[in-house]
Amino acid sequence: MPYTITTKVAIPMSHEKPKLHVAPFLRAKFLVYFCIGFLLGLAHKLLWTHDHPVTLAQNLWSDQVAMTTIFCLAIPLMIFGMMLFPFRGRGFHRKITSMIQPELAALTTFASIAVSITSGFGFVAMFTDAASHAPLLILYLLYLVAMMEITTGLWHERGLSKASPYLLPLLVVAPVIAPML
Repeated sequence: MPYTITTKVAIPMSHEKPKLHVAPFLRAKFLVYFCIGFLLGLAHKLLWTHDHPVTLAQNLWSDQVAMTTIFCLAIPLMIFGMMLFPFRGRGFHRKITSMIQPELAALTTFASIAVSITSGFGFVAMFTDAASHAPLLILYLLYLVAMMEITTGLWHERGLSKASPYLLPLLVVAPVIAPML
């Protein structure tokens, strides 16, 4: 007499998509870099005048260091990751991913430090007369998280995280919204 065996296969927890790939990087040493950003924000506040509204603290951090470095790392990795995303899990993708892993680690580490420092900088701005910059700083923080999350997710074996569908539109729209804030 023929029979069929039915079993339920449980998918291990390690194969589920995480909520945010970069969450451990964001939590690591947050307090230390937040304090550095807080001190940078205080330096900006003390050096700010009506004649010179952009101080060295703001110019150096916001325009020169963080965004230039993160863009130079993230954009090539993102474009290359989009081209190879359909092939993830295959042997050559794993080999390329292992070669790119140091750059991904550098991007996520540096971007998480940038988020922490900018949070401290923004904390000072929020409670001083520069509070009008708070929405722009929040958008900048979300943009940094979105950039590193999407880039990391494109190279991750499990693919994009659960937060990626919400972060991708932000990544596309943020440069258009930023000048309005």
